[in-house]
Amino acid sequence: NHNNHIDKLAFLSNFRDVFRRVFTSTNIQSSFQLSRIILNNLDIVLSKLDVRLKTPLQ
Repeated sequence: NHNNHIDKLAFLSNFRDVFRRVFTSTNIQSSFQLSRIILNNLDIVLSKLDVRLKTPLQ
């Protein structure tokens, strides 16, 4: 049954479009407020992230 088939590129394209519409700064901030999660010190939170910048493979 191929009625529900979507190829990888179409999925990724649709996912990206939906992601950009849904995950807005306003929605993210609203979600934190509604969940009562309060980030008192953003520097502490950011310091816990393990971020490693690297050049993408070509």
